[in-house]
Amino acid sequence: MSLVLARDDRANIRMSVERLIESGLARRNLRTAVEPYGKHPTSGRPNYVHRMCEELLAFCRQHGASSVSLEDILRIDMLCSGHCDYFSKFSLRLTELCIGDIGPHVVRN
Repeated sequence: MSLVLARDDRANIRMSVERLIESGLARRNLRTAVEPYGKHPTSGRPNYVHRMCEELLAFCRQHGASSVSLEDILRIDMLCSGHCDYFSKFSLRLTELCIGDIGPHVVRN
């Protein structure tokens, strides 16, 4: 079920998603005991990516996307990785998932 949102609301959600992604990607240069560089043991993704996706999941759930899973967000990240427009592609797909314009089934297949 898609949420009916005004254009401004969608833009605000996308800007929030973009800020979370920027913050998460900024962590890739941190190599500390708190956020060691390396791969996460369960997802196999870099630790900073896994943590960023957990934060994005919490954001999506705060906005009513209860059916979204961490695996959905990690999959979108993987699908966008390597593209020259990773940032815009990832933020758009996440916003769509968060507000219900695309369902989790789209990223699971």
